[in-house]
Amino acid sequence: MMKFFNYFPGIAPLQFPLLVSGMILFVVMLLIATNSITFGQISPENKIQTWTDNLSNVEVQFTHSPEKPVIDKPTELRFNVVNLSNNSPLKNFHASVVVLTNTAEQVRSFKFSNITTPTGNFSVKYLFPDSGSFQVVSRIDSNVSTTLASFSISVPLSQMGAGLGFLNPIVLSALVISIIVVVIVIYFIFRKRKRKTQ
Repeated sequence: MMKFFNYFPGIAPLQFPLLVSGMILFVVMLLIATNSITFGQISPENKIQTWTDNLSNVEVQFTHSPEKPVIDKPTELRFNVVNLSNNSPLKNFHASVVVLTNTAEQVRSFKFSNITTPTGNFSVKYLFPDSGSFQVVSRIDSNVSTTLASFSISVPLSQMGAGLGFLNPIVLSALVISIIVVVIVIYFIFRKRKRKTQ
């Protein structure tokens, strides 16, 4: 063990346990802080998103399942259309849905069209190709009016990253940069030590 401290002359053997326990405490505090920030947020995926068109007197409610979409797995996008004049489901309408994203500076869209709905609700299944923010735009065409509604949906980087806050891209990048900095510092300490011995 004493041979180890020969490489780090600035650290006395009695200071080493304090240094290690301080580093462990820092990492634990970072993980706890990151998890509380991540789990403390109210995400829009957990609620029904609502779009109200007062001109057409129509309300469109949007939910999706699963609550946290997974890349390349089917996600059901559900729509419930309500006639606000009598608070009952809007019946016998045609709908179309467009899913938009702007990932990697490239705008992409996918369209579901000619959806016939005798009842007030309908759903479509979509496979999200990437993580990021997506916009879901629906168009409801009834005998009386046309209503556009827009909803947002967020797809996490991965299923694992969705459940564990400390694996989000920002913290992961900070962790990688920290490891690189520590390796560089150790390299220069060894290099300086080697020059002194020569």
